[in-house]
Amino acid sequence: MRPCRRNPVVGCGAQVVTEGTADDVDRAAKAARAAFPASSALSGKERGEYLQKAAALIQERLDDFTALVSRDMGMPLGFAKPIQIGMPLANLAAFAELAATYDIDAHEVGNSLIVREPVDVVGAITPWNFPLHQVVLKVGGALAAGCTVVLEPTEVAPLATYALTDIVDEIGLPAGVFNLVSGFGPVVGEAIAGHPEVDMVSFTGSTRADKVDEAAAIAAQVAQNYSVGDRTAATSVLGPLVNSNQLKRVRGYIEQGIAEGAQAVLDGRETGQESGYFVGPTVFSGVTKDMTIAKEEILGPVLSIIGYRDEDDAVRIANATEYGLAAGIWSGHQDRADRVARQLRAGQVEVNGGRFDTNAPFGGYKQSGIGREAGAGGCAARAWLTSLWTRQPRTGAERNWPHAEPNP
Repeated sequence: MRPCRRNPVVGCGAQVVTEGTADDVDRAAKAARAAFPASSALSGKERGEYLQKAAALIQERLDDFTALVSRDMGMPLGFAKPIQIGMPLANLAAFAELAATYDIDAHEVGNSLIVREPVDVVGAITPWNFPLHQVVLKVGGALAAGCTVVLEPTEVAPLATYALTDIVDEIGLPAGVFNLVSGFGPVVGEAIAGHPEVDMVSFTGSTRADKVDEAAAIAAQVAQNYSVGDRTAATSVLGPLVNSNQLKRVRGYIEQGIAEGAQAVLDGRETGQESGYFVGPTVFSGVTKDMTIAKEEILGPVLSIIGYRDEDDAVRIANATEYGLAAGIWSGHQDRADRVARQLRAGQVEVNGGRFDTNAPFGGYKQSGIGREAGAGGCAARAWLTSLWTRQPRTGAERNWPHAEPNP
């Protein structure tokens, strides 16, 4: 048990919530799996009746729920009632209606029978800014479809969800259909997301969960396997830097990154080599776009990891640099990767580890250069540049030719 900040006005109050563990998640997930056959066997009408009963009890206790969420997160009562309770109440009633009336009948396509089925166990991880609303959006939809649920509500403002859990128990929903495990994201949330009995995860959260720490840990683990040593050794992955000036430069960037507040998850300044201009692989996390190691070209084995909120934020960060020679995109969805790649102001974008193509034009944007080299595009650029150097510009477009894209 850990005391929590239950009243933002006066600080920590007397109430506590249980700090869940991975073992708690394991028990909850197994209970949800065991309850699924009975839950999915309920008719839509029966599932809708359970949800309608829950909505009716919240309506009866509207003032109590309002006071609870207001005290928990600090929102004034006049806003908390329509926003923090009214919205989830309306959505819960809508899910009740959908469960009872939505047409999920099988239909035929050719000689196939297309059947809609619940996805089994749903993991739900919710944020603090709309603590009850986000729970209802995830849990209400899952229960309406016949799924069972393992929920981790926000640890910042969980009390309204506890009150909802009391109502779920009161209406007689079968044991194991709804399971709440309170706690912290890196423990409970990670356990839910990675549990083999959880078939789908619905997550809404902040930048803390953009998986920056996980990405940094993976990067450091991979980088540690990069053997640093004699360039002639078959086992060497990283050889020495080009000269003493570059050694000083790269070390200086590492020191500056640390001084500006970045976290050196892997520090490559000490390599174990007795001589030579060696710097080992270095991984920084917690980097912001204003830090020197995020803005300048290091030309050494240093990786700077910057977290982002969403796709648009990632594109904004990537395009904020003064450079634009090359970029890389990785995604489980090719269409999404292509869409993001087209928004990046870089001359080349490697998509999902695409192989380098010598026939493709090579060149950048902004401070990474003008024009293109290599392949047919490079030949065309040479001819195009020559023709413009030998004549007077006659149009506005020609006067601005150095910034135009060469035609292949």
